[in-house]
Amino acid sequence: MLYTQAESLLSIPGLGCEAHAQDHACLPAIPPLPESIYVNEADLIIQSSDFVKFRIHKSMLAFSSQVFRDMFSLPQPSNEIVDGLPVLRLSEDAELVRALITVLYPIPSELPATYDRVVSLLATAQKYDMPAAQSSIRAEVGHRMLTAQSGDQAFHAFAIASRNNLSQDTSTAAHLTLDYSMTLENIGSRLRLFEGWALRSLTIFRRCRRDDMLSCLESFLDGRNGPSKICFGCPEVTQANSNTRFGVYSSQSLPQWLSKIFT
Repeated sequence: MLYTQAESLLSIPGLGCEAHAQDHACLPAIPPLPESIYVNEADLIIQSSDFVKFRIHKSMLAFSSQVFRDMFSLPQPSNEIVDGLPVLRLSEDAELVRALITVLYPIPSELPATYDRVVSLLATAQKYDMPAAQSSIRAEVGHRMLTAQSGDQAFHAFAIASRNNLSQDTSTAAHLTLDYSMTLENIGSRLRLFEGWALRSLTIFRRCRRDDMLSCLESFLDGRNGPSKICFGCPEVTQANSNTRFGVYSSQSLPQWLSKIFT
């Protein structure tokens, strides 16, 4: 079938059913689409990799995605029919498919609960050439201030973002990994999702941030030449306290990671 053949060419390792068999065992039951999506006039069924079917409007997919628009413009052979509607099979699981549908329709988005799954959703939107959907997802993540709640999530998010060329999300995920040790306990089975270059880049990034931290601490603790360089420009350093070892510093003048230590 043309749909299936086209979709297989777009498959992304790490997002489909086969790549995340362990994850699927832990996924919650997928609720139906919100009632505000009027599916009675739907003309297409999307089937996820774990065999959950969603009724949607073909025009919504075509409007949101150049990939689907091109696909629908081609003559379609006889496809699987369910309840009189053609079935389009995708390699993403039901949680990602449902979340993507809520982003495409003019209703409140219902994104996955964990950061690494949101990055998987961003990769899915990129796979199907949905830039507007990506922007909406990132805006919602920023609004919710969603971050990785565990090392597993942080390293998983970095692996997905890096292998799918999501540069903005790769940078964000790399910073989130700094809260966790780069150990097999935190990376676990996700190690197989890392490209070799990405694992090396993350190691170098973390080493550089460690060196930056040590340099900042050494500067902060070195009182031989007066107040630390970190305190320059700080309005709280006054003549009255200038003879103290460190002076008074403003947490606003410190790097964000360091200000958390002293506030």
